[in-house]
Amino acid sequence: MMISLDAVRLQLQQPGDGVMRDRIWLAESLRSPAAFAEALMQQAARLSVAPAKSQLGMAFDLYHDAVARHALGPYGSRPAMLYATEGPIVGQKESEPLCAISYGHLHAAAALVADSFRKRGVQAGDILCIIYPLGPELLLALCAALRVGAVVSVLPPQGADFLANRLRALRPQHIVTARRYHPLLKEWYGPQAVPLADALLEEIIIHPQQAEQTMAAAAELESSPATTSLGSRPYGASDALFALFSPQRDPGWIPIAVNASSAYLGALCDGLILGIQPAQFGTVVCAPEHRLLQYQPTLLLLVLLHGGTYLHLDAAQLVSLGSRLPPVDILLVEPLLRDQLLLHRAAPLRGVRSWLCAFTEASDTLNWKDWSAQYELEKTPVRCWHYDAASAGCLLFSLPQRGTPPQLVYPSPGRPFSLCDPQAEDQPARGTNGILRPIPGACGLLLYEHNGGYLYGGTRWPSSGGHSLGATEVEAVTQELPYVAGAVLVPEQSDKGRASFLVFLGPHMRRMTATKRIQVEHKIREQIRQRLGPSFEPNSVRLLAALPRTKDGAIDYGWCAGQHREGQLDKRAQDPALNLIDRLILACHRISTPAGLIAMRAASLRK
Repeated sequence: MMISLDAVRLQLQQPGDGVMRDRIWLAESLRSPAAFAEALMQQAARLSVAPAKSQLGMAFDLYHDAVARHALGPYGSRPAMLYATEGPIVGQKESEPLCAISYGHLHAAAALVADSFRKRGVQAGDILCIIYPLGPELLLALCAALRVGAVVSVLPPQGADFLANRLRALRPQHIVTARRYHPLLKEWYGPQAVPLADALLEEIIIHPQQAEQTMAAAAELESSPATTSLGSRPYGASDALFALFSPQRDPGWIPIAVNASSAYLGALCDGLILGIQPAQFGTVVCAPEHRLLQYQPTLLLLVLLHGGTYLHLDAAQLVSLGSRLPPVDILLVEPLLRDQLLLHRAAPLRGVRSWLCAFTEASDTLNWKDWSAQYELEKTPVRCWHYDAASAGCLLFSLPQRGTPPQLVYPSPGRPFSLCDPQAEDQPARGTNGILRPIPGACGLLLYEHNGGYLYGGTRWPSSGGHSLGATEVEAVTQELPYVAGAVLVPEQSDKGRASFLVFLGPHMRRMTATKRIQVEHKIREQIRQRLGPSFEPNSVRLLAALPRTKDGAIDYGWCAGQHREGQLDKRAQDPALNLIDRLILACHRISTPAGLIAMRAASLRK
């Protein structure tokens, strides 16, 4: 490297105007990613209190480096995760509002769970899907899977169709989830060859007050002659570590393999960007109300590899803790968290040392100013980034500045990329602007070069804040409603990827009252929330008393988008001639159905 990483680390942490003057090291890291990776590994080895086992280009012992070496070292009592519970815990003082899982407890509990996984037939290389919300259960299942050497996939427990679409594509050999989530698997279980009882592993139950018993049981397990050879299983550099689903890609149900080398080096690079050093045990990272699929499990891996503490809270818990909130080194602020906290007049977040947000949301300057002023964070350094767990971490980042998030971003060091033509992603961009394409990988972000960095320009598919709206899935579940003749998600005339959800109800709904319209829209939104999850609910739903044009048996997307763009859909619904044509088409469609043919036959017999 032309510049030492110590100098780079110092440059990345100094708040300024967000413009990187010295980019020689960044260009060198993109030209020689292998040399940059070696420099990262050497610096991590030099700064780490406990030695790592992973070796660049050979094998990566993720469990040892993320859990065991911290648990067996001098900082084993440091918390790996802090989290709040809904009710009081036996033996916990009122002055201690958070539960803690230390690295020692995590190591002991993960050994027990990994042993139960092995007894149920989990082997290295098997795909193990974890269906839990973020919390101690997910953390423990992740660490146990890393110990076994499984390929880990994570899904939030939301929507039967959401899970079914992804599980069918993933085809996991094993699933670990809570019993209360079993009904969500009914859509997936039907066509599977593997019996559900064989695929489901034992439910994980966390008892913080039983830490000592867990430690004793795990110590006995580790010392048993039958299990001494069943320690952590390392991954090869090119072995798949994760199979993840990205909400920032379209379609979103296709699993993306992340190999061990990419995940490990991505975590080290992200630590460099965020200023987390391996020697700084106890760095606290908190990400309330964030999208699980976008950040997990790589964000947890980032914290664990650096010996940090993951603080798991939601917005309500963050407000209720107030002055009892422990110091937070890095706070990830999603727009959902910001907007919820703006509604409260809670205590200032004076314990926050730095915060960051998604650069796709950085242009919302007024709300960010209100947020930082209300919680007295105007002088706290803020960064923005683009994080995608399915891409092994951060793809774009900014330098820190004070006040509002910077909008100028740079490619993540050591992560080669190219800019592709927005109209043909397999072709290079014709100028300095284009679609971001990591190598390897795919991403639909449109970037504009500016002052040596890049600005966000939207996505190549309908999105909200850079997140795909899942057009195919939303359209499919909506068209299952009996009164919906068709549904399509079309982009608005905006460079930010915003979209409108067009729902065609047919001409018979032309005289629908305002009350009925509200009820229908509510039912459509409820259908999407229940079948897919709240993150799939469109911002704008337009109910149209017309029929969509079809092509080859499917809705003509180009026609719908063009008619919407030209403002012709409302006129079409009001045109008497077109309305009559739509009624005839609808009548013919009903007659052609089995129910329609039976009704016609019954009418002819009556005559």
